[in-house]
Amino acid sequence: MSILVTGGSGFIASHLINKLCKDYKVYLHNRSSRFDAIVSRDNSPTIISGPLNLDTLSNSEIDNCECIIHLAGSFSASTFEELIFDNLITTKIILDFMRIKKIPKIIFISSAAVWGKNLQEIPTEKTPASPETEYAYTKFSAECLIKSAHSNGDIETAFMLRPNTIYGIGSNAGVIHSLISQALNGTKFKIFGNGVQRRQPLNIQDMVDVIFGCLMFDNKGLNLYGVAGPEAHSILDIARKIAEIFNVKFDYEFLSAQTNKPQTILINQSRINNELSWTPKVTLDNGLIAMFNVNKFE
Repeated sequence: MSILVTGGSGFIASHLINKLCKDYKVYLHNRSSRFDAIVSRDNSPTIISGPLNLDTLSNSEIDNCECIIHLAGSFSASTFEELIFDNLITTKIILDFMRIKKIPKIIFISSAAVWGKNLQEIPTEKTPASPETEYAYTKFSAECLIKSAHSNGDIETAFMLRPNTIYGIGSNAGVIHSLISQALNGTKFKIFGNGVQRRQPLNIQDMVDVIFGCLMFDNKGLNLYGVAGPEAHSILDIARKIAEIFNVKFDYEFLSAQTNKPQTILINQSRINNELSWTPKVTLDNGLIAMFNVNKFE
């Protein structure tokens, strides 16, 4: 059995591939030929470089592919058109390739932002989507394409994951990355709003475990899961923990709230706990300590 992974130069792929290659034949699409993940010589993926289109994929001689893990995408871009291509058009290309090659299963990384930014209660998978940013719109639209492909019989199984604030060693985006960068640069923590907005930070190791759980779970059909870390923390509390662990002064300033972004993002994880028997294991303290230990040797 082989697996195709898109987004080969991204944060999630850099942690996923080494573990994936131990059990599967892995084809890794990367727009360039560069690949930064550390893998053993015996367990290295086959790199597919070039633009993510049907020609590139069709000419790659992918054999016996049973699943595509679709990680490729962007959180931001210089134009909305670029964001549409990165998050929506690439998904359409992947689904077309699956239909042509009769690949039955896709694991798609969406976003908790699809639920919207003004939720009055903790969402479940039954909570209607209410995307309010360009990024969230493109992710939700990609989910709709996947649902359509399934209803048309083009694919058998889809896992659509909506994670909350992924962080960990090597992350280069998100609130935790920004706060750590400020700590290392010796600047005040910049807290948007009043700092009481909460997150459930999801460590990359737990995210990798979720993806493996989806690979192993034999449940044909559409599967939507909210995914988050084991604890809820306010942004101010996250900054305080970073100051303690990275041994810097806890000095901060409040900035105007980012009204175009979700304030509090919490997720009810009952469904994924029950169906995949998965629970997040890495606490924020342990995740930050691991990041500090790597940073101090760089």
